[in-house]
Amino acid sequence: MKENELKASIRKEINKRSNKRIRKEGMIPVNYYSKGKDNINLTINDREFLHILKTGVHIIALNIGEKSKNVLIKEIQFHPVTEKILHVDFQGVSLKEEVEVNVNLNFIGVAKGIKEGGVPEMQMHNIGIRCKAGEIPKSLDVDISELNVGDILFVKDLDFGDLEILSNPDSIIATVTVPHIELEAQIPEEEEEVGEVGAVEEVEGEEEVEKGEEKTETEDDKDKSGKEKE
Repeated sequence: MKENELKASIRKEINKRSNKRIRKEGMIPVNYYSKGKDNINLTINDREFLHILKTGVHIIALNIGEKSKNVLIKEIQFHPVTEKILHVDFQGVSLKEEVEVNVNLNFIGVAKGIKEGGVPEMQMHNIGIRCKAGEIPKSLDVDISELNVGDILFVKDLDFGDLEILSNPDSIIATVTVPHIELEAQIPEEEEEVGEVGAVEEVEGEEEVEKGEEKTETEDDKDKSGKEKE
């Protein structure tokens, strides 16, 4: 079986209870639809489908019994907590018709700005394109080797030949920046407040000591005066 082939079976029962049972059996409920044709309810093996996703192919040869249909993954529904695949929508396509898809970007080369202490930052990891279904690439190479510190690579700077780019031309693909390092550590406000309270307490303590010393001196003077009278 080729890397883009996937077996599917007709799904006769269509309700929540049967869908739960299907998922427990390691299968995924699927809908297939195509222009001018009736929708078909199917099931596919979750492990086989995950394997296809990892290959990066966009067009899948969906084998339903003895028939094979070229399909495009239109939508995948995930569980909000476990992220397990709950449902998939397949759209039937002709390999000659034009379709719109998102394709992953593969960054190649070492940016010149790295030698100056720069750090490459990738802002986009996929891009929207329009092309014939049979010509969809697994990924698109983006060369960042000419980027210096402060340089920005926009979508409009990319050229993939006959492929039509659909993403916003002013969107940033990648840039090279210098990481900001703080030279002086800031003192937390809480520590400053604690320091101020400590200073006040220290002043008050000094005042109490001074008063105590003044009181002692006064008592000594009284003792001296009493002795002189005697």
